[in-house]
Amino acid sequence: MAERMVEPKSVLSAREVILWWEWRRLLYNAIVLVIGLATFVGFEYMMSKAIPPGEDAQEPMDMIIAIVVYAAILNICYTIGWTHELKERQSGSGRRAARAHGKQIFRVGLLISCLVTSLPFWYACVYYFAGWGHKH
Repeated sequence: MAERMVEPKSVLSAREVILWWEWRRLLYNAIVLVIGLATFVGFEYMMSKAIPPGEDAQEPMDMIIAIVVYAAILNICYTIGWTHELKERQSGSGRRAARAHGKQIFRVGLLISCLVTSLPFWYACVYYFAGWGHKH
């Protein structure tokens, strides 16, 4: 009788890969939300110092729409992470390599998402310190 090889726990099934990613989606969204809230507060503060009183740096309704669209795009991109990992498993690179790459994609994707999410704050800082607006 041939001995059946048992895969080590580090090699996940396709279902376990999806669950791994989906549980981390909660963490991902929470981290990006905190960065987004800090960015919003920082952006509003810096722009309130740079533009004349009574003017908005951004129309409130436009900002709400942009936030909703941005959150949807982030989550679509997030889903691409686990779909890529599953495709990589099938391409012949192996489950272990795909798993390691999936973890790396998660970390790098989170970092890039946080950096992109914070860009409006950095823009407001440059806008203010470069003197592009009206200081009061």
